[in-house]
Amino acid sequence: MTKGTLHDARDRLWAVATPPDMLMKLGWEMSTLFDALKLKDDRVAAYFALNGCLTAYHMTDWLQAALDSEELWRDTKHVLNATTVREAALKVPALAACHQIANAAKHVFLSDAKSYKPGYRASHEPRMAEQGEARHEFFIETPEGKEEIVWTLYRAYEWWAATLRSLGYTVESNAPIVSLDDQ
Repeated sequence: MTKGTLHDARDRLWAVATPPDMLMKLGWEMSTLFDALKLKDDRVAAYFALNGCLTAYHMTDWLQAALDSEELWRDTKHVLNATTVREAALKVPALAACHQIANAAKHVFLSDAKSYKPGYRASHEPRMAEQGEARHEFFIETPEGKEEIVWTLYRAYEWWAATLRSLGYTVESNAPIVSLDDQ
């Protein structure tokens, strides 16, 4: 529930003004996460995994605000088959996972009634690289299973890109190419 008057605050965000701009930010965070994982910089990787989840989830706010301000929501909600962008996004397992991480980062404690969903956990584990050097892999555990966070973020990115395109936005893809060779 919003209290008080809403003010457009995009003038506080430098080069980020639209949902496609936020998607570009997510792609950049994913690329930086990949670079940190290749360099075995676990702290930087953890920061960018967290930033990626925050950005992926908060795309819901950006798209909803854009559709509301452009008075397009009534005409486009059938595309998402939902009453809100958030509702549509939370049907996507990758975004449901990002939602849990983003809320934990913002609030620390989550309410059962409001936002806590059991079965989600962030973890990292050492793995031996081909040259015998240890590196960590970052995972998100969900009720559906466990996967590397890079795959979760990639799926979130792809869903957002497809959704934005289906709503008529121009999307420049800057997500890193994810392949089995990157693991």
